[in-house]
Amino acid sequence: MKAIKFPVSDYMPDSCIPDGPIAEKWTKYKREAKLINPNTFEIVANNPQIAQYLLNLKDNILKTMRKNLCNTDIYMNVRIADIQEVRHITSKSALYQMMVERNKNVQRLAEMLKLEICK
Repeated sequence: MKAIKFPVSDYMPDSCIPDGPIAEKWTKYKREAKLINPNTFEIVANNPQIAQYLLNLKDNILKTMRKNLCNTDIYMNVRIADIQEVRHITSKSALYQMMVERNKNVQRLAEMLKLEICK
């Protein structure tokens, strides 16, 4: 069977790509990843109402993910965000700035596409 080689995307955050030769990146990532539990994902809700809504949907979400990912060992946690985590976006420019803070490649993409961002 012929191996398929996927190029490393310019749009992948640099912080997600381990150093070293491409053939060893995934092995190095798995060895160095500091995951609490690789089978559990967490949803952070801004308020108790959204958290309760997500908890009501939890069974349906897990059923869909387990079926589509062919993995019955997936779990979901829902928690309410700490006050320091909640950021209220009041404008398009604030949303853009938040996106750039999370992933510098958003700014590179905007520059590459020559987009004017509202300020």
